This record gives sequence, structure tokens and C-alpha cells, in this order.
Amino acid sequence: MVRFIQIAAIYFFLSSQLASQAPNYQITQYTLEDGLPSNECHAAVQDSLGYIWIATDRGLSRFDGYGFKNYGIKEGLGDLSCLQMQIDRHNDIWLRTYSDKFYKYISSEDTIIAYPFNNKIEDIKSSLRSKILEFYVSAEDTLYVSISNYGLLKISENGQATRHRTRVNNGVNSFMTVDYNVITYTDGYIEPGSDGFFYFDNGAVTTKSKLAYGSIEIPFKYRKDQKRKSNLVGFQITGNKILYYNSGHLYLFKDSLLHNIIPSPAIKDLVELPTSEIMTAELEEGGVKYYNSIQDIESKTFTQLLPEISASKLLFAKDELLIVTTLEDGVFILKPSEINQVNSPTITNKNLINIQGNRLSEIFINQDYTSVINYSIAKNEGEVVYSNSQDKLFHLLIDYSTGIAFYSLLSKPYFIKRDKKYYIRVFEHGNIIEHAFSKRTRLLANGSYIILTAVGIIVYDNLLLSPIYQSYPTIRGLDAIDVIDYNDDFLLGCRDGLYVLKDYDKIKLDSIHSFFNYRVNSIERYNCNYYLGTLGGGLGIWDGEKDLQIIDTDKGLISNNIERVVVDSSGTIIVCTKAGISVLSGEDFSSITNYSSKHGLPSNEVNDALIINDTILVATSNGLAYIADQNIAIAPKMPLIESFLVNNIPCKSETDTSLAYNQNSISISYKALDFTQDGDIDYSYSLNGEEWQYTTRTEVDFASLQPRDYEFSVRAANRDGVWSNSKKVSFTISPPWWKTLWFYFLCIIALLLGAIALYRNRINSINERNEIEQEINQLERSALQAQMNPHFIFNSLNSIQSFIMSNEKENAMVYLARFARLVRQNLRASSDSCVALDIEIAMLTNYMELEKMRFHKSFDYKISIEENIEAQEVIIPPLIIQPYVENAILHGMRQKKGDGLIELNFAQSEDLLHIQIKDNGPGIDTHKEKKATGSLGMSITQKRLAHLSKLSGNNFHIDTNSNSQGTTITIAIKPLN
Repeated sequence: MVRFIQIAAIYFFLSSQLASQAPNYQITQYTLEDGLPSNECHAAVQDSLGYIWIATDRGLSRFDGYGFKNYGIKEGLGDLSCLQMQIDRHNDIWLRTYSDKFYKYISSEDTIIAYPFNNKIEDIKSSLRSKILEFYVSAEDTLYVSISNYGLLKISENGQATRHRTRVNNGVNSFMTVDYNVITYTDGYIEPGSDGFFYFDNGAVTTKSKLAYGSIEIPFKYRKDQKRKSNLVGFQITGNKILYYNSGHLYLFKDSLLHNIIPSPAIKDLVELPTSEIMTAELEEGGVKYYNSIQDIESKTFTQLLPEISASKLLFAKDELLIVTTLEDGVFILKPSEINQVNSPTITNKNLINIQGNRLSEIFINQDYTSVINYSIAKNEGEVVYSNSQDKLFHLLIDYSTGIAFYSLLSKPYFIKRDKKYYIRVFEHGNIIEHAFSKRTRLLANGSYIILTAVGIIVYDNLLLSPIYQSYPTIRGLDAIDVIDYNDDFLLGCRDGLYVLKDYDKIKLDSIHSFFNYRVNSIERYNCNYYLGTLGGGLGIWDGEKDLQIIDTDKGLISNNIERVVVDSSGTIIVCTKAGISVLSGEDFSSITNYSSKHGLPSNEVNDALIINDTILVATSNGLAYIADQNIAIAPKMPLIESFLVNNIPCKSETDTSLAYNQNSISISYKALDFTQDGDIDYSYSLNGEEWQYTTRTEVDFASLQPRDYEFSVRAANRDGVWSNSKKVSFTISPPWWKTLWFYFLCIIALLLGAIALYRNRINSINERNEIEQEINQLERSALQAQMNPHFIFNSLNSIQSFIMSNEKENAMVYLARFARLVRQNLRASSDSCVALDIEIAMLTNYMELEKMRFHKSFDYKISIEENIEAQEVIIPPLIIQPYVENAILHGMRQKKGDGLIELNFAQSEDLLHIQIKDNGPGIDTHKEKKATGSLGMSITQKRLAHLSKLSGNNFHIDTNSNSQGTTITIAIKPLN
């Protein structure tokens, strides 16, 4: 798991003498438990985006500050054991594995491929039974491969291979520089025992060999105390110097000349700082060392940064981070820190209540209410000077002007002066002296002491004498958290605000300002101002009268919940909170610097602080730290977009992406590669410029977004709360086709065309209706004319005349009456567009009675109506049945002599009226001419029905069935509304 190493003591671990001050680091360790594929790590690089890559014996791993993404066989790595790694100018990563195969991580595709010219290298190795020592990829993409017993192989980008030779004769070790990098190799095969053998103390044996560089050829030096023959490695440093390491010695070349041979530990890697100091990664648990100069390596003068580890690689990353890979202990990330954590068994990981002192060599610390530690920063040593687990020590005060140390205890507070203990007589009333626990003791400006207890305050001019003032028992339940003198009275910080204690009157000051209603945890005075640390309101700076300045989180304070306020003699203010500390300085406190565990504090819960000679000591609930340098500013990192998911499917592009209307569930993952915060980074995001949303999550989901243009912005804060520039992602969700402008445009056009078509259709319909109605009217007149044709009228009048001449007056009168009624009925029917069925039947009855009389009762008729038909409610067009009845009479009954019969049947099924006209005449002879009257009437009726169907939409059917037995005509029509 992640381990945070207390580093202050490490810097005091010196090999032989005090070294120059090394950079101050906060160290974090990552191992297999944190997601690394293995604790055996061989190399580290950082790509252009800021990711840190680790080569391990179980694959390649990428670290983003939160966790590790591992690459192995599945991702294309043929051999998991990665021994060496380099990043090229394309931001691709080259890997050499244990099987001496090369692989390349292609950053643009997030995949690993095998080097296409591995076979060229393998052919040389197999012929010489040799192995690869190291490799380097140049700025021209040329691969340099150092092969034992062969020398240096150069393979160009297109695969052309050449051998680099230093000199003609074989059997020497050498090196060359490419792009300011040193590549070591053995030039040719070193014959066993050609120069003899060297025997190490541990029994290991090696063949003696030589080092050749330029015109120089010297035998190697060996150290018998070496555990084994170490690797060959070279480094180029400033001043045109090259350091070559082999078998326990550094060979220093300057201007191609050997300058010095320095005995050295087993160096695996070496880096030079911009200020020319040197750091080394050493095998054989030599750890990481800091040297002020090359000469310090020879004199063994160093600062041990990481002890007792076998370090394999050093990487200076962005923000001056130092990445250390080890062969057994995973990876260490060293972050520059202005804070030193004190690593001492007496105070490390302890709850430190308050701190007193006036010099760094002697600091007194109240630890966990039970003991006092006298600690020296310079010596990193602490001594217990007080310990009592049975009596709670609330506060320790040391008055350096008198040498008094006051112990505010739960039961019997006392002070020590000249190594003698004196108990305080706390409360006196009557003849009774009480000892009550004291929460805090304060030295007043006039030299008096004020003791704050659970029930009141007591003031002493002389601690050996009786108090000059005590609030108890005159005032009971003072309920004060802190107290300080105020003119001739006292200011009380209480749970419900700020009060003044004037004699024995407790007066609240909220009439001056509502700020004084906040709980006041701490009060300090400097010059003429009072500094009020409140719970919830921040810091108040009050002049004691009307003027009040409030400094809170809106102005840069680390928290508004203040536990303690410390003011030093220069006016610098330290605000102690459970979120860290704020240091206020400058005119009107324009400069506010915040420190928290992200900066290296042992804990964010700070109980007390002390300033000695510009060094800030911080007592926390988890140990002691001190700040001696200025705040190291780490630029905020703009987040990277790691994934852009659309409906849970990865989208390749996260800029100007066009999506369909149903691709509206968006998930965006982002991360800021700020390794100084150990994955505890604050983010804020906004969609389309809306209010910033604050979070520590590294992804955000948007479900069911409406179609429109979107711009997503996300930013990250550094450990000081400064926000980065925003990373923006633009995408567009298109509306469905039925909500697009072109569709609306087409709809408008279609509506216009439809309206025009409807208008024209309506006009045509009206015109057609008018024409039909005119034709119907004409047909109705024709029907009337067909029914009341001159022939019918002439025959009817002849019949009347015949009745009169035959002296059949009664029949003549009946006939005349029926004829007049028929004329009247026909005239009325011709003026109406519809008629009730019972009226139509009455008219037909009258007509058939006239014809029956005219034909001397040669036929009879029968009308039947189904019971379910209400004739007066059924509406039909007028004069549609009479032409068929007339045709039956004229053509069917002409030959009958009294046995003729015409039947009219009315039936209804569903919404149709069925009318049947049946006669028992000879039938219709289709080969003879029909009488014009009957044919014309039926033709007119059919046309009328056809036009009525067009107007009303009601279809009709006329069926004719005729044989020698008679004729049946069936009319099916839908009654009118």
C-alpha cells in the first residue's frame, strides 16, 4: 500500500560528516498492493502528457497519480520482464525485455508491437552466445544496441545494420556519447584470463579487462569488498565531463582525458541536478544518495535520501519530482516540500497539544495531555521531562523572562521555578482554599498571570501569593474558552461569542458587530489589535473599538473554523485549523500561504504553532513539522480527457463531435497529472458556462441531454487551491430529423401546398357539388316530368272522362280526388331533397290505386314493411321507387286479366334499407325496345342516386332479376341523416 515516509530524520543520516543541505522531499512509496504488477522495477520515464511509465519484471505500467494501468501479453508484450526503457521523440516507448527482445509502445494507438528487426539482433547474439547490455534510441530514430563480446550495433529506422568499432584490437570496454547520452559496450570478445583473474572477498571471480576511450587504454581497477561485478554504466555531466562506472570505481573523464578514478559504491544510475549536485541510485541496498559534488563521492560525504533499498533508476520528472525505481521495494516518488516532518520516536505519530520555546535546540512539547518532551531540531533528539498519565495536562506555558514553567493540570496546577515545584492556590473564598483544574495560563502585558479554569478566571501578580482577582464564585458559569486583558478589563472568547468582563459584569459585544456572535476559540493581541479565531466566521482583526477586519476562506484562508491563533513579534499570524494552517503576512495581510498534508504536514489537524527565527513549528495530532523555506509553488495542471463515452461506447474524438439525437448519454473521464497531491485533487466542471460544480471524482455523467451544442469545461486545483486553465470538450447532439430546420421548412412548404391543394379541392368540391345539385334538381324535375308525363296525364283524364260518360260518377270522383292528391304529392316531393319513407309509401299507394282503377283492376298490389322499420323515421330521396313501380305496371301488368300482382317489400339490415319491387308479369325481354317512359324514369333515378352518393358518400345498389315468372328489382340504399 502507499506509504508516506517521514523524511526529516533521513536528512540527518549522514555517512561520515554533515553534508550540505539536500533538497527537502515528501516521499511516497507504491508497491504491488497499490496496483504495480511487481515490486521489481527497473526503469521509469515520463511522456509528454505527464504520465509516468514503470518497467517491471511483470510488464509495463502507467501511473497517473491515482493508480496503475498495466500492459502485458494481452496488449502485445511478448516477454513480461522489462529491463530497460526509453521514450523517443514520437512519444513512443522502447522496451528491452529479459529475452533480449525489443518492443515499442505506440502512444497514438495505446498498444505494444514487436520491433520488426529483432531478428538482426538475434542473429548476432546467437552466433556469439552473447547478451544485450543496454540500448539507446537517438533523435534520428537510430537504435544503438550494446552487445557483449560484439560491441555496438547500429540499426537505422529502415533496418540497415552496421557495427560500431572503437579500435582495431578486440577485448576492451569502451563507451561513446550520442545526444548527450553515454552508451557503454565491450569492443570485441574478451578472452578468459587474457589479463588474469580478480578474486572478490565473497569468492566471485572475474576476468580482468581494460577500458579504452580515445587514445587512453588503462586496466580496470577492482575492489575486493564488492559483492559482485557490477554493471557497466556511463553518464555525461556539465563541464564536458563523463563518469564511467565499472566494478566499484568511477572513472572521471574531462575533455576526453582521464581526470580521476574514484572508489564508488555500486552505482546503477546517476543524475545531475541543475545546480550541479549529484544523486545516485545504488544497488546492494545502497539506496539513493545526495552528493554536493563529485568529490563528495570520493570522500563519502552525502545525505541519504532513501536508505536500505536497491535503487535501479532515477527520473527527474515535471515539478522537480524524483522518481526512484527499486529492485525489491516498488517505486518511490519524492516530491519537493518546504515542510520537514520530524522523525523521532518520542513525537512521531503522536498527538501534540501545544508547543513552547525560544530556540530550535530546546522546544517543549505537550504530548497527548500526558507528557512534556524537550526536543532539539538540530540534533533530532527528544527527552521526556514530564510524564503523568493520571493527571491531564491541558496547557504548558514557559515564561522565559522569569524561567517559570506553568503546568495547567486537571487536578492540581503548579509551576516550576529553579527546579522547584509550587502548587497554585486557585480559588479562595471564606477560609477555604480550592484547587480547580486550569485549562490555560497566559502571561499578560503587565507581567501578571491569568489562569483560565472551568468555572472562571484568576489573576496573579505573584504566583506565590493570593490572586488579585477571581471571578468565581461571584460569577458562576463564566463558560470561557480563551481570555486576554482588555484595557483594565478582560476579553472572553465564549461558545456563543465575544464578551468583555468588566469587574464582575459579563457584557456581550454583538452590538458592535454581528461577527462577535461566532464562537471564539482563540484570542491574541499584537500592538493595538486583537486577533479573534472563530468557529465558522474565520479570523477577525479588531482594533478594540469599532473597526473590524474579517479574513475568511473567500479571501484565501484555509478554513473558517479556527482552533488557535498564533502571532509572533514581527506580526506574522499563523491560523491553526483542522484543515491545516494559514500563514498571514504583509501589509494588511495581503499574503496568505496555506499548508496542509498535501504540502507535507503530518496531519491537517493542527493544535498549535510556534515561530522561532523565521522557522514555523507546527504541532499536529500526528507529529511535529517545521517550515523553514518559502512555499514551493506547483503550477496547477490542466486535466487530460481520458475517455469520452457516448451511450457507454468509447468515442475516438472528444472535440467537435457530432452525435445523433439518441446518442445523448455522455460520460467523460478526466485526470490532472499532479503527482504532488497523491490522487487527492479538487476539480470543478461546467456545462455550457453554467455554475461550476465542485468534486473530487474523475468522471462525470450526463444522461438524456437535449439536442443542442455543448461545451464541457473542467479544471483542477493545485495543493494551494489555485485553479488551472480549463480543458474544454465540444460536442453537438443533433435533433431528430423531424425536429430539424429543413424538416420544419419542408413541413411549412407541405402545409402551404396542402392548404393550396385543400383550397383548390374545396373550390372544386363546391363547384362539383353545385353542379351535382343542379343536375339533381334537373333530374328531380325530369323525374317529376317522367312521372307526370303528358301521356300519364292524358290517360288519367281519359279515365275520368270514361267514368263520367259511363255514368260512374262515384268512381270518377274517387279517381279525380286521387289524381289531384298524386299531383300535389309529386309537386311537394320535387321541392324537397328528402322524404320520410311513410310519405313515399303513401304516394306510391295513391299512384298504384290510380293505375289499378285505370286498368280496371287487372292487377293488385301488396306493400309489406318489416316491424323493425319506423317508416316515419327513415329518410330517403324522393321519387326513387315510383319509376320502377310504373315500369312494372306498364310492362308487367299489361297482359294480365285480374291476376296481376305487384309486391313492394321494405326491409332493413344494419345501416341499409332494402326495397324490393316484384311483379308476376312476363319478364323483361332484353331483345325488344323498352318503353321510353319506363326506361327514362329508371335511368333518371339511377343518375340521381349516383349524384347523391357523390354528395353524401353513401353507396347504393340496384339488382334486377327477371324470368318468365316475373321481374324482381332490389334497391339497397343507406337512409339519409
